Amino acid sequence: LQLKNSVLNFTTINDALLLRKKLPTLTSSSTVTIVGGGYSGVELCTSIKSLLNCNVNLIQRGQRILKTSTSDFNVKKSTETITQLGVNVTYNTSLLKSTYSSSCVVSTLSNGLKINSDVLIFTQPSSDYTVPNYGDLLSGHTAIQVDECLRCVNRVYGKSYKNVFGLGDIVGGGKATAQKTMQQAGIVGYNVLSGIEGRKPLKFKYVDLGEMLTL
Repeated sequence: LQLKNSVLNFTTINDALLLRKKLPTLTSSSTVTIVGGGYSGVELCTSIKSLLNCNVNLIQRGQRILKTSTSDFNVKKSTETITQLGVNVTYNTSLLKSTYSSSCVVSTLSNGLKINSDVLIFTQPSSDYTVPNYGDLLSGHTAIQVDECLRCVNRVYGKSYKNVFGLGDIVGGGKATAQKTMQQAGIVGYNVLSGIEGRKPLKFKYVDLGEMLTL
């Protein structure tokens, strides 16, 4: 029970509300460890550090934070900001296990280090997403292939379905972002209506409108 109360997720609105209730119980001498250096992790660690001026650790599995970012400037600026704030970042490391001992969460990392924390926060889902069995749409692959009009492709026969469309994270090709999915949604909606009305479908072309971060 103690471990459960000290280990939080940060992926849903309810998670955010639970964290908001937890923050007033922390002080400047508290230690918060955040797992995941994506957008949520970076914004969360800078917010907590600025709000409480407590000890903040950021555990990142990759070689840099914001690994899906298409902006080198944002990565550089974010890295500079968390460094200036005094956030302790550990790269190329993953969390192996967590236990509760002596009124704190003890996290064992893949590099052999152990970190004691008052609160441990996961910004990634706690379990891997299982891709549904879409048969010939996947055929052993982990992403659905679409053509230039976002029509799903039968991987066995290499042909596009006329009235089956794909968009979002499950679609392969390029980096998956909310911005890209929203642009895909507009094209898919238009092409569905075009199919009903007998018009020619539109081709999808992603327009990078930039990124927004709160640091």
